[in-house]
Amino acid sequence: MAGKECIMVLLDVGASMHEKYSQYEDKTRLEVGAECLKLLIQQKMLFQKSHEVGLILFGSDDADAGDAFLARGIEKTDLNFARYTDEILEAEKSKLKGGDIFAALETGLDALDDYVKKRKPLKKAFVITNGAGATSYSKDKVVKLARKTTNLNTKVNFITIDFCEDDEADADEDQTPEQNKNQALLHEFVRNCEARIFPSNVALSIYKQFRSRSVYPVAQYKGTFDIGPTLKIQVLGYGKTKEERFPSLKKHSLLAKQSKAAASGKVKLNRESYYYDDEQKKKGDSDMKMVIVEKEKAIRGFNYGKQLVPVDENLMEGLKKYKAEKCMKLLGFADSKSVPRHYFLNGVDMIIPVQDESLPDTIEHKKAFAALVHAMFELDKVAIVRFVKRDNNPPKLAVLSPHIAKTYECLWCNILPTVEDLRDYQFNSLKEANTQQMKVMGDFIDSLDLMACEDDEGETFEALKINETFNPVLQYFYQCLLYRAFNEDNQLPMLDPLIAGYVRPDKKVFDKAQLYVSNMIKSFPLVEKDITDNKTPKVYWRDIIQQETENVQNKMAEEVKVSERVGDKDKPITFEEEERVRNIGTSNPISDFKKMLGDKSEDLASKAIEQMTEIIRKFITESFQGSLYEKALQCLIELRKACIDEDEAPAFNQFLSELKDKYSKGKFGPFWDKVVNDAVTLISKDENKTSNASLEEARKFLLAQDEKVQSKTDDMKKQEEKDLMADIE
Repeated sequence: MAGKECIMVLLDVGASMHEKYSQYEDKTRLEVGAECLKLLIQQKMLFQKSHEVGLILFGSDDADAGDAFLARGIEKTDLNFARYTDEILEAEKSKLKGGDIFAALETGLDALDDYVKKRKPLKKAFVITNGAGATSYSKDKVVKLARKTTNLNTKVNFITIDFCEDDEADADEDQTPEQNKNQALLHEFVRNCEARIFPSNVALSIYKQFRSRSVYPVAQYKGTFDIGPTLKIQVLGYGKTKEERFPSLKKHSLLAKQSKAAASGKVKLNRESYYYDDEQKKKGDSDMKMVIVEKEKAIRGFNYGKQLVPVDENLMEGLKKYKAEKCMKLLGFADSKSVPRHYFLNGVDMIIPVQDESLPDTIEHKKAFAALVHAMFELDKVAIVRFVKRDNNPPKLAVLSPHIAKTYECLWCNILPTVEDLRDYQFNSLKEANTQQMKVMGDFIDSLDLMACEDDEGETFEALKINETFNPVLQYFYQCLLYRAFNEDNQLPMLDPLIAGYVRPDKKVFDKAQLYVSNMIKSFPLVEKDITDNKTPKVYWRDIIQQETENVQNKMAEEVKVSERVGDKDKPITFEEEERVRNIGTSNPISDFKKMLGDKSEDLASKAIEQMTEIIRKFITESFQGSLYEKALQCLIELRKACIDEDEAPAFNQFLSELKDKYSKGKFGPFWDKVVNDAVTLISKDENKTSNASLEEARKFLLAQDEKVQSKTDDMKKQEEKDLMADIE
């Protein structure tokens, strides 16, 4: 059975296991063995939920035959199993000094074989003992037991406590005769089958290591890679990397513990929909009652933008004909540099050729796949494909990148974003750094190189290795979950030091880079700024009106003063005459344009028209998503009127032709569509005699573009209908 494990744990509970552990004076050997068992159960419970574990206690007086009995049958681990380890410590001390290791192991092997029967999971046995019990097994009998273990395809791990801590089988004067005999037999057993010996301190360190959830590889895509009508390669797709989601939690009622009638504490969530009666609304009844919506009368709804589109069952049946079949279809090849890595979405899939030799043409498929991968690698190309992982899944745009290893070739599959997935965020520009600042920053980054960290002995090593760095949020969640399971009333534990070590800055690394940190502080000085200066006071309309009124009054009073100073009250000198407009601004361009044309002291018409054309170009090119197109259009309309009045028709016609050539296509096309919709065309001879365009030419100037706009509008409507159907599907 793929991904399954059946484990039998054999724990020695003899009297010698209740003695103090040599490496920890505050713990007994049995407590250390129970801790190993609990950690094993916790690892299986969190990361290998499909694994099954059983428990045999040996060296006990409670056994019906011999000194071993089955304490817990082989089953999936849970909290009750983990809590049972605490009950072992509370049990009465056995009169036997220790259990027979090999007799208990043979009992465990038989129990494993009886449970597994014809299934084929990975079978393991863990023996936790201090080897103080006498054994009836001889060397020959141990060899036969080792052969039996091999025939049953079972791996055995011995966790020894204050016993058999060396790799040699020689007798140790610090051990009892029974321990020396068991040590020699253990080494003989290990030499004749697949078994290993772990001292308890090593086993504890292994079990306390952080782990990630292991997932058995299963092909997520089985189908063809369609390169052409006549070229289809049978491939398999496996998940290579995937984001680890936060585990889902179920609600549990604390009140259920206080109720004897409650079967369990699980909370079941029921949802109901209500609505107000329309007749009660019309009557204006203040005490309106909500009516429950029956499930038979409820229909499904789908989001289309910000709108919710209701779809009944009849329409859903009609939409079922729009199905996407499982496929991987080649759309084309592209240079690898044209697909940047930051475009990749989700995880990575590994695409390999079919491996089953029993299928026809398997070797040909492998050869074709290998040839394709090598060709893409040599030409530095990637493949763009339409990828549907399963039937009726939404189609995805994906890129296949070649990879050649020592023993295999494959294609890495990454999902690409479409136009709807892209977000164009605008940020303020940063102050440009000088050469010295860039050098200081580069030296600072180089000094924090994780590949050249030093340990306490001065040897360099790589810090934060990928396979040794785990998600701190998930690991702390598991830590709190297990702690709260056994300590319901206590506060949550502190963050594990190992996790804290790689989520906080390494003091040794920064001490080594202290010089570069000082240079950074000198090169990038920080200036304290008063926060209160950044606060923008609230502005009310009454304050704005009052301010405008005061400005008008002050302006009128100043005009009176100027008039009195000149001595001519009939013809006062105004601010307009003192401060004439000579340049058109972007805040109020039409007003500035009119003021320049109305200036009678100097002919500024040509200058005003030239500046207005530049303002219109500026609005078009610097517009963000068309935000200034309307303003540019109004300026263009005003410019046309002025050119008619000022006999500057040729200048306007030439400018409008330039706009059509540059901005009628591409990303500025929406602006020209506005020009066409408002019929801003050439100035004809009928409007101004200086014009070189006839009335017919002015009419045809926008006619072709108008037809294109109408066609584009129809196409957009059709596309919107298709998008609506696709979203509903």
